[in-house]
Amino acid sequence: MALGLYTDAVSAAKKANSVRTWKEVNAACVRAGEFKLAQAAGLHIIVSPDHMEDLILSYESAGHWEHLITLLEQGIVLEGAHQGIFTELGVMYSRYRPEALMAHIRANVSRINTSKLLRACEQGRHWQEAVYTLTETEDFDGAVKLMMEHSPTAFDAGRFMEIISRVRNAELLYTALSFFVEEEPALLLKLLHTLMPKLDHTRVVHQFKKIPDAFPVLLPYLKAAQKDDLVAVNEAVNQLLVEEEDVEGLRASIDAHPNFDQVGLAQRLEKHELLELRRIAALLYKKNKRWEASIALSKQDSQFKDAIDTASASKEQGLAEALLNFFVQKGDKSASRPPFLPATRLSARTWLWSSRGARASRTASCLS
Repeated sequence: MALGLYTDAVSAAKKANSVRTWKEVNAACVRAGEFKLAQAAGLHIIVSPDHMEDLILSYESAGHWEHLITLLEQGIVLEGAHQGIFTELGVMYSRYRPEALMAHIRANVSRINTSKLLRACEQGRHWQEAVYTLTETEDFDGAVKLMMEHSPTAFDAGRFMEIISRVRNAELLYTALSFFVEEEPALLLKLLHTLMPKLDHTRVVHQFKKIPDAFPVLLPYLKAAQKDDLVAVNEAVNQLLVEEEDVEGLRASIDAHPNFDQVGLAQRLEKHELLELRRIAALLYKKNKRWEASIALSKQDSQFKDAIDTASASKEQGLAEALLNFFVQKGDKSASRPPFLPATRLSARTWLWSSRGARASRTASCLS
């Protein structure tokens, strides 16, 4: 080699078939700029994991990274190619040719030392490639954390939705909800429905009550979660329906999902400016056998049929008589003997206690 006979040196190294000899020939060819011959020698070196690191260091320290990448690209097709070659090529791509990194990972992820490659991706801030690597190696927790920590560069909505339900650390689910409130609010409902089987719905309610602006967005999710009839969920749904003044929705929620503080809701609704919501308050008092409160609220709002129905449901004589006295004092003397009843000895008390729906209905009509 001292004579510059590099081709002859490569031929002699083939006969010697020694890694030490190949390293000497490779180093001499690199110094001389004979990179094709250096590559021929290098292919015999990189197949030995114990000697590959020194070769890579010598190329890179001399600034010959392009020739090093070419050598490694030739090395991955060798019959004796090992994990180190695929990994080091990925590391070189991450440093010098990042546009080739993703394709290399996609094609060879199963043959790469992912820990080393991920460190290289972190150093080069190649977050998308890192997320792909973590996902393909089923480190879903790591992939989800990385997407949230390095959004928007690393975040991909489709991939996130695919893997979020596969994380092992349940705390990440709630971290993801907070992340979506800040970063991807338009996708929050989709995330909630995706995670519904894995979420503690009561915890979600408590978490979002601390975020007033985002809380109303939860309503469709909470309605779906009402199937479990949880107190916190039912009360959250009812609160949002009251805020929206959705009377029919609130009635449906109360009827189908009774597990909540009914008296507490009645107390909040009895002073509401909307009549129909005050009627729901009277209904809740009735459901909880707070007859006096229900009748008083119905009388206050001139909802006499509601008052009569409540008195009838109570089966308490005193309440019936008090309601009759109220009608008499009010001047509604027709209440003591409705015009559609024949003149009999039936007392007003007997009439009020009648459970026949038609009579109650017509009586309310007369009183309204």
